[in-house]
Amino acid sequence: MERIQHRLCIFLLAAFLLGSHKGYLALWKEGRPEPFQIFPIPVDSLPEKDRQALAIGIPARSDLELAGLLEDFLS
Repeated sequence: MERIQHRLCIFLLAAFLLGSHKGYLALWKEGRPEPFQIFPIPVDSLPEKDRQALAIGIPARSDLELAGLLEDFLS
């Protein structure tokens, strides 16, 4: 529950949030508690620094910022 509350607080500052959900890269939007989209990227396959950032949640304040983050993770 604490993790969900933390993510909801981040949404006050951002339109989107990248994080991990059941071991996969996931995207939240509009302050919803469940992911909007789950990508077929296992978080365990990412570098440690990325795994740590996703555990907290990476905010994106615009579509452009989100596109850049997704490009980094999906390429």
